[in-house]
Amino acid sequence: MVDLQREAGELTLTLCAALIWIFAFSVSTVSCQINIKGLIGEDVLLPCIYNGRNSIPEDVSLLWWDKQKKVLLTLVNGTPVSRVQHQNFRGRVVTFSDLYRRGNFSIVLQNVQQSDSNDYTCNVPQVYFQRNITLTVSGKRSLVPALKSKGFDTMTTKVLTPQLNQTSSISSCLHLILLLILLSFSG
Repeated sequence: MVDLQREAGELTLTLCAALIWIFAFSVSTVSCQINIKGLIGEDVLLPCIYNGRNSIPEDVSLLWWDKQKKVLLTLVNGTPVSRVQHQNFRGRVVTFSDLYRRGNFSIVLQNVQQSDSNDYTCNVPQVYFQRNITLTVSGKRSLVPALKSKGFDTMTTKVLTPQLNQTSSISSCLHLILLLILLSFSG
């Protein structure tokens, strides 16, 4: 029983340290805004892909949260910590752990609702990386008649795919990086 309490205490300390680390470095990380559109009831990919120079450790830690600091996903030393996940997201977040070593920390938010329209942040403190995403959820998917075949109406659905906002492209990231470099030399 004592060992179990000690392990729980150590996990809590590790989680607290990881969260402090993540929030402390989120201020100094470079990020660019991505805008995603989704439809009520659909699954939406929230992209978070790191292409930097720092190598990604096997025991990576990361945190996904929304603007109100509700946690979507916490990963500490390669292990998901579900007890800190906000109830609004339980059972709705899909991860791709086999892609972490390649820098892909994207998640799928399932069955999105209007209330999921929000700003989200993906933070990977070990490589000083942060991605900001704005999700806008609109009305339900509509069925659109495509063509008639052999007397039957054939229906297709329009599928929305994530789209990068052109104003927040690579050039915006480069401007931000250059500004940070200039500020670091001036201080």
